Amino acid sequence: MDDKKLIANNYYSYYPEDKKHYTIDKEYKVQCYLDKLAKNGFDAMPTWRDEYDFVVAKDRFRLITGRYVINTQSATANNAMLKDMIHSNNLWINIADANKLGIKNDDLLEVSSSVGKLQIKAFVTNKIAPNVVWMAHGYGISSEAMSNAYSVGASDNQIIEDKFEKIYGCATMHHTDVKISKIQSHLQINKNNPQFKLN
Repeated sequence: MDDKKLIANNYYSYYPEDKKHYTIDKEYKVQCYLDKLAKNGFDAMPTWRDEYDFVVAKDRFRLITGRYVINTQSATANNAMLKDMIHSNNLWINIADANKLGIKNDDLLEVSSSVGKLQIKAFVTNKIAPNVVWMAHGYGISSEAMSNAYSVGASDNQIIEDKFEKIYGCATMHHTDVKISKIQSHLQINKNNPQFKLN
């Protein structure tokens, strides 16, 4: 655009003021203290409390979930091109924790909680804190109609406990503690199960 205006290094404004579809003609305040929350027994503004911290039992791990940047949860799980980039999910586990349990990359693990269990391969890394494990959401699809995604990887829904945030009712997906045990080493997987052959 010829009328773009340089604001900073490699940062431009492309729209003249008279072409913008919004105006700011009032003074606004950000309201951080909400009386309605206080009236219902909650903190009226964001407040850290010690009880928000967690301690897991000696043989347990706190499970957190997320997603790979290429996927939109399970909505893109059946996309063959995206599947070529990251075929399946793994359980990220801290190197020190993995060493204690004799776990190596691509070992097959059983992860269990109070509501279920699943099998998933290990990814040993220093990119996750001790006592915490991580796995990507959007895998382990149970619908056979999703032919590219069906039964690929593991579904975190199988082990996440039904807990909800009290203020607005959102599922608290990072409040589940799990137990981990090794089922097979990566060497046994490659030998006995060709479908698990490592790249």
